[in-house]
Amino acid sequence: GAVELAAFLGVSLALGGTAAWLVMVHAPYAAGSGIPEVKAVLSGVLMRGSLSASTLVIKTVGLAMSVSSGLNAGKEGPFVHLAACLASILARMVPSIALDHVQVCEIVACASAAGVAVAFAAPIGGVLFAFEEASSYFPKHLVWRCFFCATLAALFLKTLNPFFNGKLVMFEVTSAFKWHRFEILLFVMLGIMGGAIGSLFVHLNVKWTHYRLRTPRIKNHPVREVLVLVFITILVSYFVPLGQLNNTELLAGLFKSCASPHNNESTHSFLCHASAHSFISVMVYTAVSKFILSVVTFGVRVPAGLFVPSLTIGAVLGRLVGVVVRHWSLVYPNFFLFRECDASSNCVEPSMYAIIGAASVLGGVTQVSVSIAVIIFELTGGVTHLIPVMSALLFSKFTCGFFGARSIYDTHINIKRYPFLDKSTRIHDTTLAAHIMRASPVVIPAAGFTIGDIERLLEDTTFYGFPVVNNELEMLLVGNIVRPELTVAIEKAREERGVTALNEVTFSVPYTTSFSEESVRGATSALSLVGSMAREDSIDEISGPTPEPSPPSDPEKRHRIRPSLSSYNFRHELASTSLDFCSYLDSFVPTVSMSTPLDKVHAFFSHMGIRSCMVTSRGRLEGIISKKDLIAYIDNMEDLPKKYFL
Repeated sequence: GAVELAAFLGVSLALGGTAAWLVMVHAPYAAGSGIPEVKAVLSGVLMRGSLSASTLVIKTVGLAMSVSSGLNAGKEGPFVHLAACLASILARMVPSIALDHVQVCEIVACASAAGVAVAFAAPIGGVLFAFEEASSYFPKHLVWRCFFCATLAALFLKTLNPFFNGKLVMFEVTSAFKWHRFEILLFVMLGIMGGAIGSLFVHLNVKWTHYRLRTPRIKNHPVREVLVLVFITILVSYFVPLGQLNNTELLAGLFKSCASPHNNESTHSFLCHASAHSFISVMVYTAVSKFILSVVTFGVRVPAGLFVPSLTIGAVLGRLVGVVVRHWSLVYPNFFLFRECDASSNCVEPSMYAIIGAASVLGGVTQVSVSIAVIIFELTGGVTHLIPVMSALLFSKFTCGFFGARSIYDTHINIKRYPFLDKSTRIHDTTLAAHIMRASPVVIPAAGFTIGDIERLLEDTTFYGFPVVNNELEMLLVGNIVRPELTVAIEKAREERGVTALNEVTFSVPYTTSFSEESVRGATSALSLVGSMAREDSIDEISGPTPEPSPPSDPEKRHRIRPSLSSYNFRHELASTSLDFCSYLDSFVPTVSMSTPLDKVHAFFSHMGIRSCMVTSRGRLEGIISKKDLIAYIDNMEDLPKKYFL
């Protein structure tokens, strides 16, 4: 009645508005699914606040509110972000791990696998998802670590018994489906349909997100936007059969065959006994409405995922196709396609088509294939539909490639301007590295600096790393040292040896061991370089004009452009004891030449997982290219907003 609807609307609006307010005020990174943020972090980017304690708390509370408000959003995707936040917080409590960005990234990758394992009760699917989608760097030793974490997560989930049935399977399939050879064509058709729907979803969501960012009355009032979406969602769904069910309940009904027992009798009655006209009209309305609501909901500033909404859209359409094909098989039993059917049993099982349709749409939206096939298998516990699901996912992927669609997560990474480089991107610009680099970087000589000089350098600059050269005149690259390592080295020296500000600091490296992009072409195992480069990545500083290069061969002009080292008032009275910081120096520094083209620089960054590289000429340091510089240069050629909501 009207009273129930008013009460439902009031509670839903309060929950949705509170979730949006919490995110806007306390933790902007808590919005959305969080998978784009996790992918960016695992590619070697430092994003302050993305995996913080405030993000963890706000996302946990806000996720419960946003899902309860009735928004067409899922809770499973954000579990990956929540697990990554918890892993990052615990890892940074251990000093030896906190300073090693590589170990932190590996722990976060394991947490993402555990997040999927908890969300879908799919530990193997979680490992594959971390390998296929989340992490851009996945060494061999990380496989068993992810498997270990995912297994423990699944065992703990089993102990908690969240579904109150003593099972890990969320949507158990009890019937042994038997599919026929002619149905392969129908499965392929479902895969093509799912890929087309996924491509259309990504395209429309990107268009809507751009409109949202360019419209101040929407962009500047996120709470109002969420309230309007909650109101529209309730009105669209409340008066329709199946509309009052949440996505998880609806999926459970769609994945059940009519012969299996149902927990919801009204759902079972409609799916199995409704008239043809009523069934078709309601299913089409449900699929279209959920598709449109998902397009406009994904990207709002509340914690919201996309896994289950995509599965629901595909399951509704798949069930509809299955019912239609089943009706044809009953009306035309002598048709040549249906001759192999057993007369004593149903020729077509619509619930199998629902499972295949769900996997196809999700694969089209996320551009993930292998892990989805395994997740669907673990999600339902059914083995017989594994090959049909794999076939549908294969053609869903082909269809997305035909339309040129990208993953929804990659598109939102680009929209939010996170410093993430996609390996599949092709660069055709002929710009050289000399035109992208930051010329005349602040350096530390291998000899001649004191403890006081380095402390003043750390105070007066905000750079994350400092190139070390043999001297300021020759500028031959020796290595790179990062701010945390310098801080630890100075603290240990003062504690253990009682040094003063006048003690000299040296880096006793007898030769330069930098490497170039030619020596590592095609390699993908150098994430250990991630922790050693350039300035801290800040989302606010990604955009903006790239500095024009200057002729680096003139020492006088070099010192006029960059901050002169003499401006730090370095004292030359050195103590008798010198300190060797060579053990803190990263001698293996990625380098490119001045004439390296932009496409090779892009491939170097994306395949190696580095945050910056040095530009050299015959061993002489000429400048630095950071990931921010590369992305900012590419951004100047695109008509996209430079920030999202930060």
